[in-house]
Amino acid sequence: MVLRKLINDMKIGVTVPSEKIDEPKNKLISQVALSLIVIMLIAILLTIHLSRMVVRPLKQLTEAAGKISEGDLSVSIECRTKDEVGVLAESFRRTVKHLKQYIDYINHLAYTDALTNAQNKTAYADRTNRLDLDIKEGGAAFAVVVLDLNNLKKMNDTYGHEYGDMLIVDAAAIIQKSFGRLSVYRIGGDEFSVILTGDDYDNYRKLLQKFHEEVDRFNAGNKKYQEKLQIACGVAVYAEGTDKNFGDVFRRGDKEMYENKIMLKQKAKEAGQIG
Repeated sequence: MVLRKLINDMKIGVTVPSEKIDEPKNKLISQVALSLIVIMLIAILLTIHLSRMVVRPLKQLTEAAGKISEGDLSVSIECRTKDEVGVLAESFRRTVKHLKQYIDYINHLAYTDALTNAQNKTAYADRTNRLDLDIKEGGAAFAVVVLDLNNLKKMNDTYGHEYGDMLIVDAAAIIQKSFGRLSVYRIGGDEFSVILTGDDYDNYRKLLQKFHEEVDRFNAGNKKYQEKLQIACGVAVYAEGTDKNFGDVFRRGDKEMYENKIMLKQKAKEAGQIG
């Protein structure tokens, strides 16, 4: 209420409802409250966005670092942003890629025969150990092919060791072409072993036939050596319940290989070649 005294000494009073008086103030409070709500929503959205842009990639990097420390290099980092986190993620990806390449190179050196590029004795030992575990667990199915060059010592004594190395390299190339490089192991100077599993095991007879054809094809076009290349070959298939370990299978294949070696030498003598 507002009360005023007039000139004639009369008084006048004016009243206004309180809600009308408070209306501007209430309107201002409502506007401020609405603005605060909008600002809070924007802040929440920005927080979620920043969390996805920053926290999530950092979490991925942390998880990837943990996997790498455990020896697992099959990590995948999805962050592709252009900010500092994206740059860090890209550097991390390149580091993992280079680390894989370096480890593959080291493994290649450790498990590959330098002369023939076949798998070496270290790789052979690892593979046979795994097969022994498969045999113990009852899930083994494989064939072993044992191969050996005939007359290598005589060739070395007659023509020199470089000549003998050429024979070994050519023999290894034929064996790898027939059975596949990852199945072939050089386990001695001129001795190779082939371990066939999976589809190769199911088709081992066809692969053996292909091997013999490759040897014949090489000898038919041979202009490097005066004598035919002879590779003695024996094969043995794992027999469940009979073979206790990989060595049992290998010994049967090795025995068959020596029988084949004698036969090839006899044929060479009959043909007037080196025996």
